Amino acid sequence: MSLASEMRVTLHLPTKTLFDGQATRLTAVAQNGGFAGDDLVGLQDRVQDSFIQMDEEERIARAALSRLEANMVRRFADLRKPSL
Repeated sequence: MSLASEMRVTLHLPTKTLFDGQATRLTAVAQNGGFAGDDLVGLQDRVQDSFIQMDEEERIARAALSRLEANMVRRFADLRKPSL
């Protein structure tokens, strides 16, 4: 991972580019809070850690959903079997 002292930011809208230039400060707000900083290297590490955490949570959610789907398919298959 490179340790950059500057960051280029491009904000795209569906119809045009809203901003394209160098960032001097970055502030971001999400559903679970926000983060801001002047140190782009430290901020990059925090953002990367956030994405790693989010990826892990999504992996866990996908696994749970797969188990639910498999269980539902088994139950439907059981309903189609003739009862003795």
